[in-house]
Formats: sequence, C-alpha cells, structure tokens
Amino acid sequence: MSQGIASGAGARWAPALLFLALLALGAGGGRAAPRLPGEAVGEIPFVGNAGLFLDSEGREELYFCLAVPQAALRCDTLEGRAGEWARVRVELSGLDGAGEPLHTRRQKLDLPCAPGGDASAGLRRLVHLRAPWPAVSLDLEIRVMDEHAVRTGLIYQLRGEERRGILRGDLERPPLSTDRGLSSCIFLSDFQPEGFERRGRFRIAVADTARERVEPNPACGYGLLRETLLAYVEVYGFGGRGFDVRTKVRSLADGKTVLSDHADLEVPWQRSGVIYDADVAGLLAGTYDFEIELRPRDAGSGILSTHAHFQMIWRPESWGESQAELIEEMGLLIDPESLDRFRLLEPGAREAFMESLWADVDGFSLPGTWNGPARTLFAERVATADARFGTSLKRGSQSDRGRVFVRYGDPDEIQKELLPLERDQIANFMEREVGDAGRLESGGILRPNRMDASAYEVWYYVYRGDPLIPGAEPPGGGRSLKFIFADPLGNGQYRLIYSNLYGGMR
Repeated sequence: MSQGIASGAGARWAPALLFLALLALGAGGGRAAPRLPGEAVGEIPFVGNAGLFLDSEGREELYFCLAVPQAALRCDTLEGRAGEWARVRVELSGLDGAGEPLHTRRQKLDLPCAPGGDASAGLRRLVHLRAPWPAVSLDLEIRVMDEHAVRTGLIYQLRGEERRGILRGDLERPPLSTDRGLSSCIFLSDFQPEGFERRGRFRIAVADTARERVEPNPACGYGLLRETLLAYVEVYGFGGRGFDVRTKVRSLADGKTVLSDHADLEVPWQRSGVIYDADVAGLLAGTYDFEIELRPRDAGSGILSTHAHFQMIWRPESWGESQAELIEEMGLLIDPESLDRFRLLEPGAREAFMESLWADVDGFSLPGTWNGPARTLFAERVATADARFGTSLKRGSQSDRGRVFVRYGDPDEIQKELLPLERDQIANFMEREVGDAGRLESGGILRPNRMDASAYEVWYYVYRGDPLIPGAEPPGGGRSLKFIFADPLGNGQYRLIYSNLYGGMR
C-alpha cells in the first residue's frame, strides 16, 4: 500500500522555493529507460532530477528536485492566504521491471504565484524534496498534478482528472556506505556561502547544513545563463581523515577530457557536503560527463567515484523552449528517422547537432550564434506559418500547409475551392489534373470519394519554389511542384492529400 510522507513540523521534505531563471530542458540518452534528468510529458512539462544520499541515521534517501513552469499551473486564491497560489500534488514511485509502481510517496504543496500574467511565462518554481527510499528500485516515476485544474477533454472532465506531468527515468547507484561512501552528484544553480569553508576550488560543510544552502539545477544546464559549473556531492565516513579528490570533465561527443583538477582535502565531519566549482565558459554546446573521484590516503582503501551528465547550452531559444516545441520545429527540417534519433539526444547534444546543421546549410559556422541567413529565414517562416494557419487545435507551422510553406515558401499560385460545384469537386479535379499514374508515381496519399464536396486548395510552385534547405530536397529535376490540401471535416484543418514531390512530403 502506498505510504504518504509526513507533513507539518515533522515533514522530511524541504520547502518549495522560487526560481526565477529560465532552465534548459532535459532529455534522456539513447537508452530504453532514460537516465535522469529529463522533461515530463503531459500538460505540466516540468524538469526533474534526483540523487541518492544517506540521512543522519545512515539510511538511504532520495533527494530530488523539480523546476515546474508557473504558466502550466492554475493560480487561485486560498482561504486565509494573501495573493494567488498553485496547489500541486507530487508523487514519487519506484517501478518494477514492467514499469508498475512498487512503492509510492506523495506530498501536497502550495506554491505562491508571481503576478504578471504573460510577463511571468518563463517563471519556474523550484521544488526540492527528499524521501526515505528502499534499495529495491532506482527506476523512478515522478508525477506532478495540478489540484486546481482538470485536464481538457470530455472523458477527463467527467472523471475529474487533474492536469499533470509525468517523468520516468532511472538512477545509477553511487558507492554509498556509512564507513567510506560517496553520494550521487547533483548540479547547482547557486548556493549560500555562509557555513562553507573554502578549500581551493572546493567548499565543504556539514551535510545537513550544506543541503539547506544549495539551490539545485534540475536541468543540469550551463552556458548562456551560467558559466560556472557547480557540482555537489556528500562524503561519508571520512571525519578527520584526508583523501585526494580528482575531477574530470569529458565531452561525450568525442570522449576527450576537456577539464581536470585535483586537490588534497580533509573533512572534520562524518557526513560532509562538498561543492566543486569550475569555469566552463570555454566549452562548446554539447553534453559532458563530470566525474569526481576520492582516493583515501589510508593504505588498502578503495577508490570511490561518481559521475553525472551536464549540458552546455548557448542558444537563447534553448533556455525558453520546451522539449516538445524544439522537436516540433526540428520535424520541419529532418526526416522521421533522423527525428527519432534527435529525440534521444540530451539537450546540449541537440544544440550541437542543430549548430552543425545550420553551419552546413549556410556554409560557415559561428559557434554559439544563430544568425545565419537560413536560420533567420526558418524562424521567419515558422512565425508566418503559425500566424496564417494556426488553430486552437494545432500550431500553424505543424499543419500540413504550414509544413509545406516552411519548406518551400509562398506558392506562385493558389487555387481555392470553398464550395466546389460537382465538376470541380476534389475527386473530379484530381482525375483531370493527376490521374492514377501520377498518383502512384509521386507520393499521392489519398483517393477522395466522388461524393466528397470538401473545400480544398491547390498550391503550385514553379521551378520547385524557394526550398529552405535546397541540398536536402529529394530529386525531381526542374519540374514544378503541386500540393493539394482538403478540409474534409470543415474545421479549417486542411490535410495534404496529394503532392507530386518525389517520394511524397515526409
């Protein structure tokens, strides 16, 4: 049976905090079960990360942190409290091999809402919590549910299901031990220096004091908004004993070590928090592995190490876009198979991929900038498509007409039939204009019914239009392009039913 974590004065959950920075959004690597951190799917696309630590009694506990977008929550008044508040329920579950919950912890939180409406759209609430955790499973599911808002859709409304976000991922077990042990590594956005002793590039403090003074970075993102890496670990069982500590930063793109450091440390406490900082302003966009290694001075003691990935992100849009938005836009540029591989990349690796893509198109590379002519044209076309073809159901750039517009620009001619006469109905038009041979040759995807009186549009491009990425276009010589869109439901959602593009519009 699920067990809720205590609330009130005895609660073991840290308080929710306000976090004003825009965070990069995480994604799993190429694994069946993504490794945390990651971004939730659903109506609340929060970012989450977690680590395994020991509490003051030597028991394992899970320390996890979330960055929850305020724009995804409903703010309302609460009796006896000033201002508006979001009320959320957080559930943390350990999963078995089939993805079913083995045990679940729950907590309700009231988060103060910042005024400002659209001005606070980028605001994220930072929540960091800890919970006793059995050693059964480190395959995790984190859910955030908005108790003020119900999910859209008739079935959800009837059931009263709350808006939610769901994140699944796993953790690698660190070398935990009360005798000689090392926790997981988590990355920080900032910390309060009071209570920490400075030792070169390291700062040390009693673990309980340290945890109350650190501000986690759930997305593990550095670069444009933060150029100083802050890594936090806890060291157990080294009270009054020294050790050699070594750190290494390795690029996952090529496996090369780009930063390394070492120092001799001695901590006076049995449970110590250690912060390491490094200037990472010189690192290019990408995913990096940070490793910290302890080598005890005692003869015969083994080496302890733990590591975690962080992201270098320099593109301004990456700090404001969600994972879903970024994947939507990349779907306008690359084929479905490449898009599937792109989904599996971590955020920094995605940015590096995109930088390489635009550099190839423009014929030059400007690391950390996105002002090339092709990238600028792409952004302009996406904005235009969103404005022209958007509906309450879908972004305009994600509609079939929007995708063609982004790829080829404005057509040279558009034929519109809103209330076609019988001879001009779409089946008769396609028989005259296309025929079976043309449909089979070049990517026709629908044979309309002869009774179909739907509105439709025909877009004509002379000399293949103005391709966004000419080199990526399939063969077809210099013949003109034709695209036919129909609105079978009469709701403005025009579907592409035919194109003479070789292989079809992918």
